[in-house]
Amino acid sequence: MTPLALVTHSSPGRLRLKVPSVRGEEEWFLAAQTQLATCAEVREVEVNSHTASILVHHNGNADVVFNWAQTQGLFEMEDPSKGPPASVAATVRQGLNRFDNMLAAVSNGALLTCALVRGLQLNSILDGFFFKKFSDFLWRFF
Repeated sequence: MTPLALVTHSSPGRLRLKVPSVRGEEEWFLAAQTQLATCAEVREVEVNSHTASILVHHNGNADVVFNWAQTQGLFEMEDPSKGPPASVAATVRQGLNRFDNMLAAVSNGALLTCALVRGLQLNSILDGFFFKKFSDFLWRFF
């Protein structure tokens, strides 16, 4: 399956992409770097598999780079009509909601309260409220 690339930053002559589905796959990023460097519009390519990032310095036309990479089967570009990517906090909240729903289904609701309390605690941390003790957390929310 061809990975999905997201444009995280674009300026004249410079393009940063994220390819989260292959994060940590050093071989894939090195192959992508080598392959992108053969595109006529590309001057330099930097990759970081730990951050799933590709930085492309190009001759001014990012669309040519996108189209070239897609025709080579390197990656597909995310549909820009989907809007901006979700924040980290929103992504974590979605994951917690999915986990909570799965836990409720598996345990017939028995473990829902525990997951809910932990979810609220993590949600608070993501919103910038750090509690030293669980009792501080309870006092803040109840």
